[in-house]
Amino acid sequence: MTVSVAGQDISGSDEERLAHVLEHAYEYYSADFDTADSLFRWAVATAESLGRERDRATSLKFLGVVNYLSGRYPAALEHYQESLSAYEALDDPAGQAAVLNEMGNFFRKREERDRALAMFTRAGELALRASDSTLYATSLDLRGILARDQQQLKKADSLWQVVLKIRLAIQDSVGLGYVYDNLATLAAGRGATAEAIALFEQSIQLRRQLDDRQGEAIAINNQGEAYLTAGDTSAAIPYLTKSLTLSRQVGFTDLQQWTMGLLAEAYAAEGQLGRALKLQRASASLKDSLYSVSTTTRIAEMQEKYEAEKRALELAGQRAQLRQRTAWLVAASLGFLLLLFILVALVRRQRQRRQALRRQAAVQLREDRLRISRDLHDHLGAELGIIASDLGRLARQPSAPALDKVTGQVRFAMEQMRETIWAVRLEAATWADLFARLREFSAKLSHPNVQFFLAEAARDVSLTPLEVLELYRFGQEAIRNAVRHAGAGIIRVEADENGLCILDDGHGFDPEGTVAGFGLHSLRERAEQLGADFSLTSRKGGGTRVELRWRKVSPR
Repeated sequence: MTVSVAGQDISGSDEERLAHVLEHAYEYYSADFDTADSLFRWAVATAESLGRERDRATSLKFLGVVNYLSGRYPAALEHYQESLSAYEALDDPAGQAAVLNEMGNFFRKREERDRALAMFTRAGELALRASDSTLYATSLDLRGILARDQQQLKKADSLWQVVLKIRLAIQDSVGLGYVYDNLATLAAGRGATAEAIALFEQSIQLRRQLDDRQGEAIAINNQGEAYLTAGDTSAAIPYLTKSLTLSRQVGFTDLQQWTMGLLAEAYAAEGQLGRALKLQRASASLKDSLYSVSTTTRIAEMQEKYEAEKRALELAGQRAQLRQRTAWLVAASLGFLLLLFILVALVRRQRQRRQALRRQAAVQLREDRLRISRDLHDHLGAELGIIASDLGRLARQPSAPALDKVTGQVRFAMEQMRETIWAVRLEAATWADLFARLREFSAKLSHPNVQFFLAEAARDVSLTPLEVLELYRFGQEAIRNAVRHAGAGIIRVEADENGLCILDDGHGFDPEGTVAGFGLHSLRERAEQLGADFSLTSRKGGGTRVELRWRKVSPR
């Protein structure tokens, strides 16, 4: 039979109608926010009545999206938090990643950038765990927007180029519309107006094919803004006017406020000061309603309450786990505490040394510490998180294979800690120190032929703790790729005063025809952290050459 749900005629049982609403969620909320809001409220209630917790979590997520786009920010945050809690209870990494991407974008718009970046980063980790390329690309895309907001344009472009390759590979039409739009804003910012307009047109056409009215409104607004930036106000006004009309039709309040401000600027430039003043007042009034003190206070209170409840639940869970752990788990915990104390002692020792150095050296060392701590978070933190999760499962399902797995994870985490401590302890290092460490790593891989060559001019080059650790991680990744993926017989590692190069005689690949994996992305990011240029050359049957070159050659 056919039943009306929130004004929409949908046939079938409650289960079938619920599945239909969630499957076509994007189509609903990209066309009409009011209708979508009613549909998703019905979906939440129906999922609860049917006992379908995953569908309830998904419905809450979409309800949060609709409220966010409609400018009802406290309600949006409440739905996001409830959805995230439900996905965490289900141990659903893909669901958590999707909600964290949405929440990160929420806080990005509120200029809480540190919180936004933490959520985007965690979403990317969960997406990789779930093997979900779409969600992983979305987290990178949003990190690119955050970088652009902070004027880190080169980083934004690098992230979006990776996103573009992933979207094209998986034929994600929805995501392609957004990445074309983002790349267009970069082109407009550097004055390439024609390139920007062409990219905006690609985005608009994709949005129209999908009947994505809110996405179309965004792209048309951005196209008008590009003309406005280029000083062509007569061309900008029609696009901005059309975007304003579309955003009003779908109830996209946040975009309405932004577009009215741009139109006011355009009319002022045209000398139509009356219209400009009227639009500016309307924009300011709408902004005040969206970002009022009471709204901001309510959001802060909700976030604090949510985090307090989450901490309480985590504490209760930890207490339950402590009661169920065996003696060897207690010993392992003590071992981790010992490692933590060692790390704290090392940090304090380094802090005392910094006080004796001149100001410039102190600033540099502080930056090195910050980046090394990020390395600890990225590598050791992730491993400890996995171990904690496995320990929780062991309490319910004890088995020898599971214990072996946790033991292996502990050993790997300890190895990561030792490598970082080795770098932290070095006041200064040389290429010879780095090569010695890479030889140890290569020996563990049992590779028959890894050759090391150090140029005479580079023997006295001094490296900071940060540089030697980043170079070691870079070398690790490149050698591991050559052994595991290239089928290399000989690997050659070279260093001179200009940087580091790793060559292999493996089967090679076509870089242009291959979507960059996480390993290559990691190599590029490490080079960027060192202020160096990264290059990769390879061809099928002809081996691979990976290089890191300092951008400024000088005594180090």
